[in-house]
Amino acid sequence: PYDVLAVELSSFQLHWQRSVSAVASAVLNVAPDHIDWHGSYAEYLRAKGKIYENTHLACVYNVDDIQTEQLVMEANVVEGCRAIGFTTGIPAPSMVGVVEDVLADRAFIEQRQRSAAELCTLADLRGDAPSVAPHYVANALAAAALARAYGVGPIAVRDGLRAFRPDRHRIAEIATVKGVRFVNDS
Repeated sequence: PYDVLAVELSSFQLHWQRSVSAVASAVLNVAPDHIDWHGSYAEYLRAKGKIYENTHLACVYNVDDIQTEQLVMEANVVEGCRAIGFTTGIPAPSMVGVVEDVLADRAFIEQRQRSAAELCTLADLRGDAPSVAPHYVANALAAAALARAYGVGPIAVRDGLRAFRPDRHRIAEIATVKGVRFVNDS
């Protein structure tokens, strides 16, 4: 009964996959994680990069993590697939990013060389929280790019980002003790 599914895959799951052909795919970041399991950093990167293989419409990468763009460049994608960057800074054409306090789309609009579509504001992401963490903004941008690649309109993206609330263990303020704020983001 669904038109599309959003699936999060670990590097372990990607290691074994042989048939994923996503409409749109993203790698949020790479780090020297799980090298003991993968055997080397190169093998870990190879596993993470598998998500881009055979992608149809958009490979979304983190502008601030150059290795994610390299994974896109090395991927064998479906003809016509685009590389779309996300950044917590000001986006260039074919990117989504932040302009002042607005999440902006310069990738999926006709006049992307000269303008941007507003996706939401930082206040929309913050909700009732005292602030919005930079990695939360980056994750929202990646999710917005994936949705926009599928054809979801800016207003629907805004409404989805406004309505989303992280699980209790994500960016949950625990206490402030002697001016130090403690946050559970496990």
